[in-house]
Amino acid sequence: MRSYAPTDIPVSWTNGGHLFIGPIPPDENAIREIVESGYDTVVTLATDTELAELGCPGMQDAFLRHGVNWTHFPIADFDIPGEAETKAWRSIETLLVQRLKHGGRIMIHCRAGFGRSGMIAARLLIACGSDPDLAVATVRAARPGAIETPAQLDWAKSAGAI
Repeated sequence: MRSYAPTDIPVSWTNGGHLFIGPIPPDENAIREIVESGYDTVVTLATDTELAELGCPGMQDAFLRHGVNWTHFPIADFDIPGEAETKAWRSIETLLVQRLKHGGRIMIHCRAGFGRSGMIAARLLIACGSDPDLAVATVRAARPGAIETPAQLDWAKSAGAI
């Protein structure tokens, strides 16, 4: 029985791609479950401080050791990326969209798997061509409570509009 179960966000328009959001994997067993579930990419949104507080500072090494692509895009809890981070996000987004469209299995997590994870999941759906309101509704239907603040909702829909 699996103890770590991220939420599947429907992405039917991809070539077999899957998008999942969830809380931070709490230990090596959860990381092993992620690897065994076939995720090829993990996006960590938790900050370095959160990772240290939760006893997960070696997450990058753990995923890379298992051959899983790992991207760290830290965003403070209940916050959104700043202007510089939004510009950097565009390159990450392009890569993740291509992975999704070509059958990738992407798992996005923050501390609890709601605010930041929901915001980024909706942003990826929009970047793949989904209507912004539909993208938000899809994420929230799959994971009630996702996208916790008005600023996160605005950023998801506009990616900062810089």
